[in-house]
Formats: sequence, structure tokens, C-alpha cells
Amino acid sequence: MPRNPSDTPVVYDSANRELRTVRDYFAGRDEEVLNIKWEDGIEEDALISPDQCLAQIIWDGASREPIDAPAECSGVIGWINGRIEYETLDLKSQVLLRLRRE
Repeated sequence: MPRNPSDTPVVYDSANRELRTVRDYFAGRDEEVLNIKWEDGIEEDALISPDQCLAQIIWDGASREPIDAPAECSGVIGWINGRIEYETLDLKSQVLLRLRRE
């Protein structure tokens, strides 16, 4: 059975090769996001694979939550969003990264 997208902070849009935030996931949380900190080595031209930890969500109150690459998300990173609008994650989906077309 497919996973409910609001149970996970990100989804992978294979048509556009984009890893996006899930608005409902962030809207359902009581805490605010302070930062999304990319793991070491997660940068343009890096190869990523499914289930790899890409980043940590840092919530108000100092708790952290990993962002893992969804099962179909693999390839070379072509672009990483360096201007994430943390204050609007509960209002709209945002692209976190885009993979290159091969």
C-alpha cells in the first residue's frame, strides 16, 4: 500500500526530478522549522541513492529529524535550494533539490 504523503516531510516528483516538501506534513506539526541542514557531501554534482540521509530538519526545541531520499530518488544532484522559506513550509510545497537529466 502506498505511503500517505502527509506522513513524510518530502516526496520525489519523478517527472520533474525534484525532491519537494510536503505542505500537509509541516502544517500538521506544532513546532516550527528552524533549519534544514544538508548532510556532508550533499551538494551539486553529488550522486545520491534511495534511502540515503540527505539532510536534518531542525525543529524549534532543538529536535532533529532526518530527510531520507525516497525509494525512486537517485542520480546526480544538479541543483540545491539555498533559499528555503522555512516560515512557509506549512503553506506551500518547496523544491529542495533537483536531479540532473541523464
